[in-house]
Parts: sequence; C-alpha cells; structure tokens
Amino acid sequence: MEELGLILFVSRNKDNFGLPDFKQRKYQFLTNKAPDDPKNMDKFQDFVSKGVNGELSRYYYSVNKRDSRKIQKDVIHYLIDNNVNISKLDSLASRIAAKPENRSENKWLFDFDIGLIAKHGTPKLDQFIEDIFEMSGDRDILESISDTITGYHIIVKHGFDTRILLEKYPNVELKRDDMRLISYMENTN
Repeated sequence: MEELGLILFVSRNKDNFGLPDFKQRKYQFLTNKAPDDPKNMDKFQDFVSKGVNGELSRYYYSVNKRDSRKIQKDVIHYLIDNNVNISKLDSLASRIAAKPENRSENKWLFDFDIGLIAKHGTPKLDQFIEDIFEMSGDRDILESISDTITGYHIIVKHGFDTRILLEKYPNVELKRDDMRLISYMENTN
C-alpha cells in the first residue's frame, strides 16, 4: 500500500478581505512527496503567482496519510456508478481521498489560536501541552507543534478522551482529520 498526502492550496476571503479584484481560489491534489519537497513548494509558488497583487495564499498538507488502495477502490466504484467528466479525474480522486475513511493514520490536530486565547484569557501553549500529556496518560503522544498565521497546530499521534481538555480550553479547536499549515505567501507581483 502506498501512502499518499493530500495537498490544498487556498486563497481565502478572510485573508484577502477588501482586496480589489480578488476571487477565492483553491487547488487540491494527491502526492507521494513530503510536504516540504521542492516540487510541492514550486507548485505552491506557481499558485501564489496566479493571484492578484497582495493576495495571501496558504499551503496545507493532510495530517493523516491517505491509503492509496482504498482511494483507488472508491474511485473505481464512483466511476462505475456515475457519469464522470474524465478531465476532472484528479479533482475526483482528491475529493475521495479527503474522506476520513480513506486515511491510513489516526492523528489529531488541535488548532490553538493565540488571538482567541488572549482575548478570552486562556492559559499558554506550554500549559496546554502539559494538559494533553496528563489527560491522555501518554507523554509520547505529541507528534509536532507548528506555527500558523494566528497561533499553532498541535498534532498528536492518536486520539484520547478530550472532553475535559476542550472544556478547559473552549477556544482551542480539535480537528480529527484535517490539514496542517505548511506555508503561506503573499503575491508581490
């Protein structure tokens, strides 16, 4: 089984509000390359360059790898059952790959937004991480912590009972199968 990653390049309204001639754009595709592979970064720079001057674009990569066999099987069934424009096959495969049942891992992402946390007086990141260790009962649960535009993405290796944790941190969002921010860039043409 080949494990794939899902990539999403997106230019969102919330990042580009009031920018003249801006139109929301996105491009999603599957890859067998690492998030920081130069070819992926080149594709992202190309996506950014096609936006209007001053437009901010984001590059996301799936937290969980995708199972190519499951995706292939689902695509075949979809093609049999539906009238499909073959020129849109890449888009179809990406959409099917994004379904939670096609992941090959069960990592979770916590979206820790500093702006919301500061506004509501929630404790700092280091306390949140300690609480994850305590409430999961696993000091090895942490996969990674990465910066976002407004805070951090905290990825854990597996799930656990988060009810008390999320009650303590109401402005931290749990995303069980989502995308993590790899990069963001503004078009300066």
